[in-house]
Amino acid sequence: MKNPFQILQPSQDQVFKIGRKSDCDLIFEERYVSREHALIYFKKDSWFIKNQSQSSHTLCNNHPIEEKILEHGDSISIGTKKISVSIKNQILQLLVLQTQDSSPLILSEDTISLGRSVENSDAKIHSSSCPAVLAKVKKKETKAKFTFLNKIKIQSKKQSKNFELADGEKARLPWCSLEFCDSFLFLHHQLPGFSVEAKDLEVSINKKTLLHHINFYLPPGEILAVIGRSGQGKSTLLRLLLAEFKLGKNSSLLLNGISHQNQEIRKYIAFLEQEPELRKELTVIETLKHAAAITLPKDTSKTEENEIISNFLDLLGLKHLEHHKTASLSGGEARRVALARELIGSPGLILLDEPLAGLDPVNIKILCHHLHKLSLLGYTIILTTHGYEALEIADKVLVIHEGGEAFFGTPKETFLYFDTTSPASTLQSLKQSSLEKWENSPLKNRIFPEESNHPTFIFPIVKHANSFLLYTKILLRQYFRDKGKVFALLIQPLIIGFLFSQTFSKNSSLWIAAFALILSANWFALSLSIREIVQEKKLYTHELRKGTKAFSILFSKLNFIHALAFFQAFICFLFLSFVLPLNAPFIPLFLSLITTILPATALGLMVSCFAKNTTQANILLPLLIIPQVILAGALVPLDQMKPIGNFLSACIPAKYNLAFLKNLFLGTPTNLSDLIIPTILAFIFYIVSWRLLLILGKAK
Repeated sequence: MKNPFQILQPSQDQVFKIGRKSDCDLIFEERYVSREHALIYFKKDSWFIKNQSQSSHTLCNNHPIEEKILEHGDSISIGTKKISVSIKNQILQLLVLQTQDSSPLILSEDTISLGRSVENSDAKIHSSSCPAVLAKVKKKETKAKFTFLNKIKIQSKKQSKNFELADGEKARLPWCSLEFCDSFLFLHHQLPGFSVEAKDLEVSINKKTLLHHINFYLPPGEILAVIGRSGQGKSTLLRLLLAEFKLGKNSSLLLNGISHQNQEIRKYIAFLEQEPELRKELTVIETLKHAAAITLPKDTSKTEENEIISNFLDLLGLKHLEHHKTASLSGGEARRVALARELIGSPGLILLDEPLAGLDPVNIKILCHHLHKLSLLGYTIILTTHGYEALEIADKVLVIHEGGEAFFGTPKETFLYFDTTSPASTLQSLKQSSLEKWENSPLKNRIFPEESNHPTFIFPIVKHANSFLLYTKILLRQYFRDKGKVFALLIQPLIIGFLFSQTFSKNSSLWIAAFALILSANWFALSLSIREIVQEKKLYTHELRKGTKAFSILFSKLNFIHALAFFQAFICFLFLSFVLPLNAPFIPLFLSLITTILPATALGLMVSCFAKNTTQANILLPLLIIPQVILAGALVPLDQMKPIGNFLSACIPAKYNLAFLKNLFLGTPTNLSDLIIPTILAFIFYIVSWRLLLILGKAK
């Protein structure tokens, strides 16, 4: 198989054959598999599986069977393959994938290695987000001692490279679990999805209760549809899972037994809004390559990366769109691209806010089909919806009314409980009495499974590609593929330079020319930088939560915009030099322009981090330019300003920039502090911007 999985749908009027024979419906070319190993067929409103092999077993849920009625969620093992069973409305779907459990490893004083790479590892971890070599392990007395190549976090902020498992103990990695028993190390691969356990969820803001008494349990690999009228708390629940709200005192929200606020586990949560944010200048394949670069390990080869991307393009039916710009996609296609982008990061939990809203029936059907496939692959999905189509693929339904839980169960149980036949009629029947009815319902007592001890969760720190270079590459594509931006970059300095050439003459004041150039440089830097963060704030929030460094995002923008603004300012200087006797030495002139543009760019980025939207950023732009004009000392000499004005001017970089450039043009001695102080101010603006970006990726 090209992909690591295959999805098949036997019809009810056929006998589905599994074996080595060429006429089998599912062919396993393995010596462990008989020529006709097993049969799957439909009889008396049920699906059956029957073992046909005389030499080897057919396992269902790890137990040998001869003939058995298949149930939703069953796991069939034949040879080295696993088959996950999905039955909904008597329709059977089989998800075939490679068995991922490895043989137990015998530990001794000699070290063995764990990792993604077959060539470099004794035990392979089947996950693209795992490094090629993750750790070395050996037996030390009665314990298994792990030495990780990079540091790890053990359910807390404490970092270490070493970890030990005592005999009988288990530990959980994001991709598998480890168990040490009697000198054997067992590597158990499990579903990629997280379990979600919510107990007595309560959220209040400014004494207003948004959610209360929400309880549910969702095992890995299932879909939860959250329904309710608009404004009842559905989106609040998703935001709560993203740790954007503070839980009530007696509330508990666990993902695989760990608090949802844990910074490391939050890296494995994917969130898709109704209108997902995509970089419109990039193609689909470029979008996914960028996602791969910031989420996959640094040691991932280009061949591996391309294979992973190709698999997800196939899985979500996007192969024919890979070279299309994301700006040209329909709503349904854009959501699937955003979903593929998230899947590359191997999420344990996928959150979707009204994913079917605004889509036509065809795209709704397509998206539901792909979400169903993802649940078969073991991803845990929670979505809010008003559409009945989502309930056809959902395993569980949570009904929310006035911020409270009105029901939790299967779609069939939901309709029986409310005596309805559709989500629309269910919503119509909701009333306050439903909450009271549910409180006393015997169904409520069976929500949570028996208490289980979750193993210690280990989060390896995975090294990624150089994000500074990645974001610089993105900026180059965004700017130079947009003809409007390219035109603006060229026309602005040419227009301003032309006006300089027609305004100034040989008899013009050189310090006025210096002020005009300083003001122009500030304009270029501020106008380029002030929208740079805020226009993609949702994307950066998402990428920061995935582990992208704020420094990489900010520094790439600072350097790129600084270079563009310097280019524009230098064009203006050339126009001035044609009409004025500017005999400024190149190096001091270069440093003067650098220290003019640097604080202006950093200031613009800082304001862009503060701003809530691009409209607000645009409004703030004049407020950043005007103080540079008034307080620089050009309109009113510094010694004539009132004390407060003089004090404020000390915080204005343009004051120092103007003083240095004026002396340079006039040929009088320059002051080095006029270069140092703007640089210090730029550093302060940059640090504040960096801290603001860090906050975006943190839980509230």
